[in-house]
Amino acid sequence: METNSTGFASGPHRRNDPYTMGGHEEVQKHSKSKSCGICGDEVGRKDDGEVFVACHHCGFPVCQPCYEYERTEGNQSCPQCNTRYKRHKGCPRVAGDEEDSREGDDFEDELQIKGQQPTGNHHALNHSENGDQTRQWQPNVVAFSSFAGSVAGKDLEGEKDVESNGEWKERVEKWKARQEKRGLVSKEDGPGDDHDAEDDILMAEARQPLWRKVPFPSSKINPYRIVIIFRLVVLVFFFRFRITTPAMDAYPLWLVSIICEIWFALSWILDQFPKWFPINRETYLDRLSMRFEREGEPNRLSHVDVFVSTVDPLKEPPIITANTVLSILAIDYPVDKVSCYVSDDGASMLLFDTLSETAEFARRWVPFCKKHSVEPRAPEFYFSEKIDYLKDKVQPTFVKERRAMKREYEEFKVRINALVAKALKKPEEGWVMQDGTPWPGNNTRDHPGMIQVYLGSQGALDVEGKELPRLVYVSREKRPGYQHHKKAGAMNALVRVSAVLTNAPFMLNLDCDHYINNSKAIREAMCFLMDPQLGKKLCYVQFPQRFDGIDPNDRYANRNVVFFDINMKGLDGIQGPVYVGTGCVFNRQALYGYDPPVSQKRPKMTCDCLPSWCCCCCGTRPKKSKSKKGERGMFGGFLSMNKKKKMMSYSKRGSGPVFDLEEIEEGLEGYDELEKSSLMSQKNFEKRFGQSPVFITSTLMEDGGLPQGTNPASLIKEAIHVISCGYEEKTEWGKEIGWIYGSVTEDILTGFKMHCRGWKSVYCVPKRAAFKGSAPINLSDRLHQVLRWALGSVEIFLSRHCPLWYGYGGKLKWLERFAYTNTIVYPFTSIPLLAYCTIPAVCLLTGKFIIPTLNNFNSAWFLALFVSIIATSVLELRWSGVSIQDLWRNEQFWVIGGVSAHLFAVFQGLLKVLAGVDTNFTVTAKAADDAEFGDLYLFKWTTLLIPPTTLIIINMVGVAAGVADAVNNSYKSWGPLFGKLFFAFWVISHFCSLSLTALAFVSLGCFSFRRSLPYQESLLWCSKSSLMAAGRAIHHFLRRRFQSQCSAPPIVSTFTAKQDQDGFGSAGLKSLRALALLGAGVSGLLSFAGIASADEAEHGLACPNYPWPHEGILSSYDHSSIRRGHQVYQQVCASCHSMSLISYRDLVGVAYTEEETKAMAAEIEVVDGPNDEGEMYTRPGKLSDRFPQPYSNEQAARFANGGAYPPDLSLITKARHNGQNYVFALLTGYRDPPAGVSIREGLHYNPYFPGGAIAMPKMLNDGVLEYEDETPATEAQMGKDVVTFLSWAAEPEMEERKLMGFKWIFVLSLALLQAAYYRRLKWSIFKSRKLVVDVVN
Repeated sequence: METNSTGFASGPHRRNDPYTMGGHEEVQKHSKSKSCGICGDEVGRKDDGEVFVACHHCGFPVCQPCYEYERTEGNQSCPQCNTRYKRHKGCPRVAGDEEDSREGDDFEDELQIKGQQPTGNHHALNHSENGDQTRQWQPNVVAFSSFAGSVAGKDLEGEKDVESNGEWKERVEKWKARQEKRGLVSKEDGPGDDHDAEDDILMAEARQPLWRKVPFPSSKINPYRIVIIFRLVVLVFFFRFRITTPAMDAYPLWLVSIICEIWFALSWILDQFPKWFPINRETYLDRLSMRFEREGEPNRLSHVDVFVSTVDPLKEPPIITANTVLSILAIDYPVDKVSCYVSDDGASMLLFDTLSETAEFARRWVPFCKKHSVEPRAPEFYFSEKIDYLKDKVQPTFVKERRAMKREYEEFKVRINALVAKALKKPEEGWVMQDGTPWPGNNTRDHPGMIQVYLGSQGALDVEGKELPRLVYVSREKRPGYQHHKKAGAMNALVRVSAVLTNAPFMLNLDCDHYINNSKAIREAMCFLMDPQLGKKLCYVQFPQRFDGIDPNDRYANRNVVFFDINMKGLDGIQGPVYVGTGCVFNRQALYGYDPPVSQKRPKMTCDCLPSWCCCCCGTRPKKSKSKKGERGMFGGFLSMNKKKKMMSYSKRGSGPVFDLEEIEEGLEGYDELEKSSLMSQKNFEKRFGQSPVFITSTLMEDGGLPQGTNPASLIKEAIHVISCGYEEKTEWGKEIGWIYGSVTEDILTGFKMHCRGWKSVYCVPKRAAFKGSAPINLSDRLHQVLRWALGSVEIFLSRHCPLWYGYGGKLKWLERFAYTNTIVYPFTSIPLLAYCTIPAVCLLTGKFIIPTLNNFNSAWFLALFVSIIATSVLELRWSGVSIQDLWRNEQFWVIGGVSAHLFAVFQGLLKVLAGVDTNFTVTAKAADDAEFGDLYLFKWTTLLIPPTTLIIINMVGVAAGVADAVNNSYKSWGPLFGKLFFAFWVISHFCSLSLTALAFVSLGCFSFRRSLPYQESLLWCSKSSLMAAGRAIHHFLRRRFQSQCSAPPIVSTFTAKQDQDGFGSAGLKSLRALALLGAGVSGLLSFAGIASADEAEHGLACPNYPWPHEGILSSYDHSSIRRGHQVYQQVCASCHSMSLISYRDLVGVAYTEEETKAMAAEIEVVDGPNDEGEMYTRPGKLSDRFPQPYSNEQAARFANGGAYPPDLSLITKARHNGQNYVFALLTGYRDPPAGVSIREGLHYNPYFPGGAIAMPKMLNDGVLEYEDETPATEAQMGKDVVTFLSWAAEPEMEERKLMGFKWIFVLSLALLQAAYYRRLKWSIFKSRKLVVDVVN
């Protein structure tokens, strides 16, 4: 393998210094030369040397080309004060100019548009590199400039993408026609002027906004807002009625319901009103390219550092992480401007080796992707797509190259799987690197920091000789006794390492399982972050999360469509969406704790007709602004001062650069004492950012890049220093800088802090999903994921950063505060929700209700509330485009998660904050197998399922009790019953997905109870025992109640007692039978759970149920799999295990032909005899012979295997509990023993084997054999094949039995039809005939 790693070398990442204000005294004499607020270029001067002023009303800086373009193509008004532009001398005349302002001496200048040369290089269009000058907008302006990226005003002629040459020529002709109409271009211009016209149009196109708002139509959003107000009014009158009319006969229930309903109303307000201003945004990637990637000029797109975080490569499969890294390396962005940093918080050599293999494979994968423009650029997902991959592909070599690349990727997967198999067997002395040195991360909790750079400017090139993006492996230092802060600490370490090595101004954060699905995703973000007006105020651009591998019904709302397509769009119209942990492009300056640039307020209107001290005419005199103490924070003043003065100077000392903080203060000489005091001293720098001069220097470079004179050697040493475990001590990391500590949901806390400082965020939803990832699709894993999120919200609620009381002195908008408040109080909704879901069952069992008898007027409030809830949902679906199924699934899981995960999170959060009891979370396992929706129906019992299961049971029992009570009483009892039944069915309907899943598992008998620690086993046993006791108590309660109301004898256990003469078959007793049957079913269900738990102790860890293809009613064996399985048995298993009941002739027609079987049998020697002489002899085997025995007797087998006797495999899938599932789990379930479990020498740990210690070593490893049909011999594939072979050996007649069964079914069906016909037409005449007996006197 070629070496892909290289030392730490940094390319030329420093860009040109931005234009800064106040650096030229000569300019300050003439109205302060500024940067154009539209394109970012210098405003320039007129012919007489004066600074060009476009608007004499407010003085908003606009260069002359932008001024002329706005007058000819825009709305002819100033973008700040909205005042119509007046015509300047020498500028073209447009319609609407005042006739009296026309001067005769400049008429000829109007025809010289091609001869006008703007002052300064306006073709460079440095749109985002304009220092701290940002465009100012007045909040009450109605009409806006067409250059404003945030306004959907008058569309420009060239707003749409160029689709073809014909369309482009048509646009050119239209532009020339408009110019001719205005008299600016003569028809006699030669054809050589076409090129100039195209350049002018390109320049105009590039000056247009990079994005625009797309507000929702008023016909959709206004009715939605009206219904919200209507619902709010109805709620007021509804609560007035509910509070003033208590239910005295059920006062405690009424009081509880009132408290719950008030809480629900407050939660609805917090959730609803942040969705008042939903918007969409649209980007223009072609304009971004025209502006920053002009042909013949250096590429001026900003640098981007991409962060990928991972913890445990065994739970987060390396092949998934490798695909994410490959999608980053192949992204459609300049390779010298992208760097990928992979954080390994587990210090795993497996991930280190995986990145080495990934870097090597990227040398072929990246040029293939860019040559053929494939999407997505993660190979696993690209090759698995079921689409026409030849669509839009015109190169004739594509098919050949695709096949070759797919073959290379399969080989790459085999190498990665081999690394995983090797990692499962850790040597006692620890891992050793290729050079013989021990791996530094052998102790994952005590190891030094590690950094390795692959690819990049000084690394290996791709197969075409081109440079690849830099790939960096980072594992921060960990030592006992230090707080490492989990993911937040790892992300902050990546921020510091990237600042030292590359220092890109923007950073993309991804989880290890979130690959880039849209290769232009970073360009989409750059349309916002490099915008001259909005970009400087943005802290991040958030993309929605999209997922692969989720079932189409999305049973447990894994896609979170309602949140990402409704709530986030609503927040985008306020101050921006919340940060959701992945798929987010950050502004590095925002993470450093800086405040956003302060907009220069427009001076108030004053009158110059009176002395300056008079302010009573037309306005007031502007007052001098007084800066409050500490208003801009510790760094706010220094940042703005840094932009105004180039004070940083570094010099080389000796052979390498040495940076010292004293040099920063030396650069302050020449400034007065007031300015000096506003700058940070050396101690303040170190207290805020840590003791790293190189890193502190990088924080002062707003546009990124590395300081001059750096070399790789010094950067390596400094990068190791900034990831040391003690670097953050006595600094503001995790408090004010970087990812904020104090919660497991550090994403919410980090985004909240930035919004409190006044930063804005943007929600970008491209047509093709930017990123895709995996999500847990079975209920148990999903609930644990929600539990973690809810616990983080509870931690924030109980901390000083709670939105209810934090940040009121900042710039957080009120509706944004409502949204953040909703994100941290929603777990507490679980308490009223649990009580509210219990009330229907209590009402049905006690015969009481929380609502008194209603009259027509009061019932109108209930009807209005019900209609307003439906109307709000319908109109919300209408403007958002979310389907009703997604909304209903979200509502269902909100109830399921609310009474389970959220409830546990509240108590765990209180224990953690008040009692100091911390909760350790395991990493969510990422799916890496090929089984689509393989874990959807994998039911794993968890304590979180106790509350929802209990609610289902008591509500179903309550419904049955209520109906039985109404049947026993008069018809008048049915009226009050309907309200209670509606209430109960509302609860049951929200749990229907959980109910169907549980019933499916009961019918299949495949509960799988998982445990990892001994105390969890006891907890499960206690919870299930409690449930069974509750079921029995309900059963006895119903029995006593109905026995007192009926005169019938007690119900016998068989439920088949004959009817007595006193009316045992009455309706009341039928209901009693149904209730008893329901109680018995519930008890049986819970008893089955207890039996399953006992079986687990007897048979080892319960193995999953795998979808074997031959288990269906119409399914048969996979005969190719049987043949491969026999090969596995013959080469791996036959050396120890016998199959004494199988003969070679059984294989004929099943896996081999007769000739192949005869040749196979002839390879063995069989002892036969006696012959005519009475002696035994050996002969070649034949078809009638059975498989050979590996040992002559049992004693020899035990002696050879250390006392263990290998069982015969002929009927192994029938002889073991759970059969083929157990055998497969046993073969593939070997792993290292957990902490605290010791295995004696000669045994191996396998949790699926009873006792956990098995004498048989792990036999199936990737590549242990080669299949004849060239199927990849992975561990799972070999396990599946050999189990299929053993299943056939145990039931070789299964296919014939199924076929015979269908034959009999067909014959009996015909017989049934014949019998029915005969009965209907033949015997019916005997049954219907009337016999008349004529009695003869």
